[in-house]
Amino acid sequence: MKTICKFSFFFLALALTACRKDPPKEPEIPEEPFVFEVVDGWITSPQWLVEKVESMAYDGGTIYPVVYLVKYDEQDYILIWDWLSSDNLQGRFYFTSSGKWIDPDVDPQADYPYPRSELWRSLEEARDNNSTLLWSQPPLEEPFVFEVVDGWITSPQWLVEKVESLSRQGPESRVYPMVYLVKYNEQDYILIYDMFSSQWTDGNLFFTSSGKPIDPGEFPKGAGLYHDLFEVKQTNGVLLWTQPSPAKDQSFFTRAWDPTTVTTPNGWPIDVYIDTEEHTADRILSDLDHVRTHYPLAEVIGNPTRKYNCHAYAWHVSEGGNYVWMGIYHPERFYVGDNSFVSIAPEILPGAKVAYVNVDHSAVVETPGIFISKWGDGPLMRHPKDYDPYNNFIPYGTSELTYYIRTPTIDGPPSLSHQQSATYTVVNPPSQFTWDISGNYLTRSGSGTQITLTANSPSVSTSVPVRLKVGNTVVATKSVWVSGGNQPPPDYNVYSLEITSHGNFWNPAITMNDQALYLGSEEGWLTARILPVAPSHTNYTYVWSMDIYEDFGIWSGDPHFYTTDGGREETIYIPVNFHGELNVYCDIYAGSTLHQSVEIRGLDILPGSR
Repeated sequence: MKTICKFSFFFLALALTACRKDPPKEPEIPEEPFVFEVVDGWITSPQWLVEKVESMAYDGGTIYPVVYLVKYDEQDYILIWDWLSSDNLQGRFYFTSSGKWIDPDVDPQADYPYPRSELWRSLEEARDNNSTLLWSQPPLEEPFVFEVVDGWITSPQWLVEKVESLSRQGPESRVYPMVYLVKYNEQDYILIYDMFSSQWTDGNLFFTSSGKPIDPGEFPKGAGLYHDLFEVKQTNGVLLWTQPSPAKDQSFFTRAWDPTTVTTPNGWPIDVYIDTEEHTADRILSDLDHVRTHYPLAEVIGNPTRKYNCHAYAWHVSEGGNYVWMGIYHPERFYVGDNSFVSIAPEILPGAKVAYVNVDHSAVVETPGIFISKWGDGPLMRHPKDYDPYNNFIPYGTSELTYYIRTPTIDGPPSLSHQQSATYTVVNPPSQFTWDISGNYLTRSGSGTQITLTANSPSVSTSVPVRLKVGNTVVATKSVWVSGGNQPPPDYNVYSLEITSHGNFWNPAITMNDQALYLGSEEGWLTARILPVAPSHTNYTYVWSMDIYEDFGIWSGDPHFYTTDGGREETIYIPVNFHGELNVYCDIYAGSTLHQSVEIRGLDILPGSR
């Protein structure tokens, strides 16, 4: 349907008499005829109005302003009213019929109601009695037809496909998401809540009734329309559908689990399960057919099995462990938290563990760009890194990936005298790494996992950091005290910093940079301690300091030291709900001379539980 309304404006100049003394005024240039066209409910002319209305559309082009014709002083003006653009204007913008903006001349320094230009005020007064609605947004969506047959959604088709793609523990033994109808601004929206799809959205995926995804926008609760829907889902949401019981295949819910425990390389216990049953032969063939049909670029390297899952394969089975089902959420937090593994992101090494940040999945790097991972209780697969069913959980794009390797250490003497040599060996060496030794006080010979360091400092005594790097990431550091001359240093000990956790933390001690501690819903305490204890040097003074970086606005206060008495041990208080990063430093003085500086940087305080 096409609607055309035409409005013409002409201004006539008065004829001036020949005897008039004042010079004649220039005639005003008349406005072009205002041709207003609507096709299929949407404005198509004039072009300036099309562009202006489109630019004022809210929430990514889904909510449009309304347009009025306002008559004043025998002239026609256009009012575009969007309610949002400006508090000072209450969202009202006036234009001439050719698109020239009527400047309100608002004085933001004045008291409310803000003074405006005379013409703008006159148009506001005329709006109540001399305005006509020209256009408002047509209905956004076709009627939403929702059908369920035998407990399963059959219409609309986009919802059937989306719910199926978000099913979990597949491909047959599945847990399906819940579906809600959310009313907002007289429109119907669909919420698919699967609790797993994204840490960013907490599994809340919103769609229009025709299946268009609503962009979440920015962390933590989205922006624009997504934010509004998130806010009203509790009051305006109605449960449409949840998985019927019994489900298509109830094996996931009726499995015979035998609980047991495995440990990280550093000994932290993790609760896991042993499944005493196995898939039927038909189920195995069905799963193999499914992945070969839908993922032809991936390769099956292990049959479907209920004995282990993706997390167990990546973190335990691939390291020589037995078959177990590791059902915890994001197990990397345990392996990194106790310093068994260290992050090397964005470096990618063969054998590195991969954690999918936005979904609950783990993999192992075979070669850069090629992963091996177990797909639920389906098969073990070799696949390109962005080619797997878990990226279907993301409403757009692919999951962010982080990479981890076994934490290496450097074994060797803590100090060397001038011209003394010693061997230093890498324990748990990465497949690729480089040595990094600061200054000229230590000379290196050899390469690879074992090198020889020779002290070269006739007079200066100092601490030299010896580091291992993967790319630009430092993965291990050992401080070697180089003593000037041939005498041992006044204090043979080379000190290090250890941070242990108490209260509501579950992690053990932290001794390296870029580690994480997980804090529950209560406050916690950290003990920062200089090691080893050296009673013969009780005259040392310890000067503590700390950098604090808060992740987002949780106003529970900042971490702080309990005391600053110059002792070798300090207690750090961590308030409730603090999430962020700490750098902790200690300068060790012998009298007024700086003996050594120690630090732990990049200590992440993250939400978690025991």
